[in-house]
Amino acid sequence: MAGRLMCVCCCLTAAALLTGCFGNLAGLISGAIGSGGESGGGNGGGGGGGTGCYITGVTVTPTPEQVLSGGVVSLHCAATSQGCEGKAFTYAWSADGEGGIPGPPSLGFRQASDEAGKFSGDGADVTWAAPDPGEGLWTIACTVATPDGQQGQGTASVRVNDPPVVQTITATPAEVMPGEQTALVCEADDPSWCQYEWTCPAGRFDWGSTDSQTVWTAPSEPGEYEVTCTVTDDGGLTAAGTVSVAVLAPGGIGITIQALR
Repeated sequence: MAGRLMCVCCCLTAAALLTGCFGNLAGLISGAIGSGGESGGGNGGGGGGGTGCYITGVTVTPTPEQVLSGGVVSLHCAATSQGCEGKAFTYAWSADGEGGIPGPPSLGFRQASDEAGKFSGDGADVTWAAPDPGEGLWTIACTVATPDGQQGQGTASVRVNDPPVVQTITATPAEVMPGEQTALVCEADDPSWCQYEWTCPAGRFDWGSTDSQTVWTAPSEPGEYEVTCTVTDDGGLTAAGTVSVAVLAPGGIGITIQALR
């Protein structure tokens, strides 16, 4: 009988221990789950409240997009942002000619430095005076910064273009009889590609009229005729020069006048 009582007591003791262990384990698991739920909610709230001020885009608008050497361009810098309501931005401007169209061989291309033109004003709206000489394609950059140092940059291209210069126009020979021909040559100075146009109120151009060289056939009516060569560069700027060709009457004497304008 005593042995049975001991067995029952041992079983009861073991059951009590197991019940206590499982109870403690359940409590630990429940506490862990509750603690984890509160931690996740806290992190999510922190992420939502930790959004900073960021520059998402910068656009630079030049007006006009092409100027002569020494010409002035108005520049506007527009920045888009996120989380920056009520915050003031700072603006930094720069000009760089690297990679532009080369100028005349005697000058080379104007690189950024003291020869990069001059900015006037500050903030989002400034002006830029192109260098002189400064023919080529310039990159204008605007760097926008937030109060905490976040930055964004935008760029735009400005073409500095000067008109071509007509150096000489020649007619060989400068005196012809009616129906005879004279060779015309126009020499122009411009670093970019140019188009030529020859015009005259009479006669005809037998080699076409869009190259630097052509042939003009004199009309049947004697007199002095002004032949004009107009040179247009790839930026749309023009220059013109003229040469006079005398068409002689049979047995007559002509006088040739050459002029540039």
